[in-house]
Amino acid sequence: MKIHTAEKIDELIKFNEHAVEKKILAKNGDDMILLVALKENQELPEHTSPVDAFIYVVYGDVNFNIKEEAETKTYAVKTGETFSFKKDEKHFVTAEKDSVFFVMRMPKE
Repeated sequence: MKIHTAEKIDELIKFNEHAVEKKILAKNGDDMILLVALKENQELPEHTSPVDAFIYVVYGDVNFNIKEEAETKTYAVKTGETFSFKKDEKHFVTAEKDSVFFVMRMPKE
């Protein structure tokens, strides 16, 4: 078993000025744990998840944006907070400041 503090997580992923950094930490079918690093003002482009999922912000501030027909709902998620979302929801994430977060996709049995 490994213990990861925020400082140790920085060793797993580095910021990139030109692109969103993503690292798959574990994957089994649709189950996945992904680590994402976004620089201030970077955006993880619009996409969907095949299963319900949630994010956990290790540090930073992100806006989780869900597209619903004619409008986009924005939810601020800060250090230490989680945000869950449903499968097939169109969403994108923007960083208010340099941020690192986990995406955890784990389908319900």
